Amino acid sequence: MNATVILHTLEGLGVTVTLDGDEIVARPGSLVPPDLIPAMKACKPQLIDELKKRGENDWLTTLPFPLGLKGLPATEVRAALAWYGYQGIKDSGELKLGVLMWVMGTLAYNGDTGELHRQIKAEYHRLRHIEFPGQECGFCVSVDVLVKDNNDSKES
Repeated sequence: MNATVILHTLEGLGVTVTLDGDEIVARPGSLVPPDLIPAMKACKPQLIDELKKRGENDWLTTLPFPLGLKGLPATEVRAALAWYGYQGIKDSGELKLGVLMWVMGTLAYNGDTGELHRQIKAEYHRLRHIEFPGQECGFCVSVDVLVKDNNDSKES
């Protein structure tokens, strides 16, 4: 079992894992499965590295949405951050865009295109144009095509 899997397992159980110097703190400790403790000890250096990487972007998970990612589905946010971390993406703007797209895609996949999905989509679109000014995004292209198609059908 690797550090990422251990952290996801603990977070899925409702355990918050943090660092206190070079010590790993899991709270509440009563929720940590006893059979997971040997794996945690065996992976301690990797767990510390992973937690330090996460700490570089703490503001993403501590500020409420839309400033940060707090309030969005925590499991999906952590999964996306782990994936993008694995890909070596460290830029906070790029990370936030990626996480928003990940969460939005998961919500849509599960059939949830309600208010939270619309808010995430709007924030993604806004940030996309700040992060990459002058470039069209998929949402702009979709709107342009829809407007063009509607205008063409009116002229016929």
